[in-house]
Formats: sequence, C-alpha cells, structure tokens
Amino acid sequence: MGIDAKIIDSYLEEKSLDKVKNHWIFHSISPSKYLFEEPLLEDYGLIKNTYKQIKKAFKTFKPLNLKLWESIFGQYEGIPKTVSIYLVVGCPDPYDAMIREDNNGNLSMIFDLAILSKYTKEPSKVYELILQMITHELTHVYINNDYKDKTKNLSVHEKMKYIMFDEGFAHFLSYKKEVLTIDWEDENLIRKKKKAYSTLDYEMNNFIGENEKDLLERSNSGPYWDKFGALSGLFIIADYYISHDKDYKSIGELYKKGYNYMWEYWEMMK
Repeated sequence: MGIDAKIIDSYLEEKSLDKVKNHWIFHSISPSKYLFEEPLLEDYGLIKNTYKQIKKAFKTFKPLNLKLWESIFGQYEGIPKTVSIYLVVGCPDPYDAMIREDNNGNLSMIFDLAILSKYTKEPSKVYELILQMITHELTHVYINNDYKDKTKNLSVHEKMKYIMFDEGFAHFLSYKKEVLTIDWEDENLIRKKKKAYSTLDYEMNNFIGENEKDLLERSNSGPYWDKFGALSGLFIIADYYISHDKDYKSIGELYKKGYNYMWEYWEMMK
C-alpha cells in the first residue's frame, strides 16, 4: 500500500490545482471524459482537517465490522501492497471515493477530500465517516480479487447483477460501525427497501437500450437513498441475514454463492 498525496499537497501549498489539473485521475473518473472541479477556497480549512483525519485513519486502519468482514474474506491482512491510495481534491460531486485503474492497469483507491469534508462539519464525525469510506472502497478491492467484473461486454442485466452484488456488500459492510445490531425490520428501513426493490424492478422492466449508461450510473451513484441497485444489494443481504436466524456467518455463505444467486434471491424476495 502506497499513499500518493501529490494532488492534495499541491492544493494546500498553492491554494490552486493549476499544477496538477491534468493528472490521470481527472481523465479516468468517467470513460472518455475529463472531469475536474476546483475546490472552493472557503472550504480550505475543512479540507485540511479532513486530510489530517484520513492520514490518521490509514495508519491504524481495520475495516468496520471486522468479525463479519473476516467471515467473508478471511483474516484481514491489510490493504494489498499492489493497491495505491490517492488523496485528492478536484473531482466533481458525487465522485467522493472510487476505485479506478491507473495508466498501468493497477487498482487505485481514490478519495476526494473536498467532497468528504462537506458531509459533516462536526470534527468528531469526520473520522467515523472516513472509516466508512475506506471500508467501502476496500470491500470493492477484495470483491474484485474474488469476482473480477467480466460484464463489460455483456447485457445490462448481467451488469446490474454485478452492481447489486458488488455495491451491496460494500454498502452493507460500511453502513454502520456495528451493522449486525441494526434493526433491519424497522418501518423506515422497510419503506426504503421497498422503494429500492420496486425501482430496480421497474427500471429493469422498462429499460431502453440507448439509456444503459444512465441506468447503471443512477443505480449506484447520487444521493444515498436513491441508489436503487446498490441499496437493493444492501437490503438483500439484510433479508438473507434475517432469514437465516441472524447468523452472521450466513452473509459469508451468500457471498460465496456469487452474484447470480444473489440476483435470483432478490427476484424471489422483491
């Protein structure tokens, strides 16, 4: 694991991104697009504090819900040495954290500190948020090792299966510090689940070919509770957990069954 902070360091020193705005990251956020947004100077102090907190987090990081994590992926041995970490500013909202391949095809975890700094102005909550973000992105790295996404040239149906699985586990493991203590049968969460399930069902049944990119992006980006693909995955995991007497090991069993089985389970539960 190596941390590259050239972009954020340049910004904090220059109060501008002019020297780094052509970095490969801004050309890789979205295929065939250059996406860049200069941070607001009024957020300089918040960004600086977030930088301090995220460096602290990486020094001693362990995933949230470690017992559950290890039941899925095995004993935690740290962030793989082959994965680079980029601490940046300049990505447009909603690209707060993401996994991308660098110019050599290596996996990179990218965190935009300007966007992260806007989520809360309470210093005590910044650190917790950062732990959630790192857990989320690292989950994608581990899933990629076990289930590398091979759906690029397949149907939108197959791509959505992978999104539900990949984003579902990333959202579940990073949802809260003690995710297994959540009351998943709470009325408010049940309403959110029904909305996610029904939206995904509607979108898949009314999909028009030329809107594939838009559909896939909407399914896992934007406001948290609108990400119907990712949230359907989150709630399917919760449903499976409940149906197996809330045995946390059942979640690892669901993971091992793969994304085709998880989709079939959603079709049964929706």
